[in-house]
Formats: sequence, structure tokens, C-alpha cells
Amino acid sequence: MTEQPRARVTYEQQETTAVIEIGDGRRRNSLGRADWRALDLLVGQISADPTVSVIVIASHGETFSSGSDLNDWKGASRVEIEQSFDEME
Repeated sequence: MTEQPRARVTYEQQETTAVIEIGDGRRRNSLGRADWRALDLLVGQISADPTVSVIVIASHGETFSSGSDLNDWKGASRVEIEQSFDEME
């Protein structure tokens, strides 16, 4: 049986603490453009929640995150890569 990939940005609230887990345990938890967007959206939503006082960003497995998934940039133009960096920031 083939193992199903984990969601790359997940969220759980434990009392007043929001725990966001990034990565899926593969490729050193690198994140693609869609993952960066999901993380940005999620942090924005959680920040607006008055019941949350702490946000913890953790990773799946032993490696926090190697950063961006460079596979997203295969065949991308310089403009697309620069846009990707802007989105990450």
C-alpha cells in the first residue's frame, strides 16, 4: 500500500496556543509556493482569533524546514522566481 502524503501546513489549537505544523517529513520539510500561501493565510486567520495568545510553528519530523521547494522553480522565469520570494516574505 502506498503511503498518502501528509498535508504540508496543518493547524491545531490547544487552549490558547495555536500549533502550526509545516512540511510532510519528506525533502527536509521544504515548502512550495502553495504551502507558503497557506501558511500566510493561516497565520493571518489565527492572529485575528482573540482566543489565541501564542502561535507555535513546528515541523513534521526532525528537520524544521530547508526552506523553499526548488522543484517549484523548474522552468520558471526570473520574474516568477522573484514573485515567489516576494510571496514568502
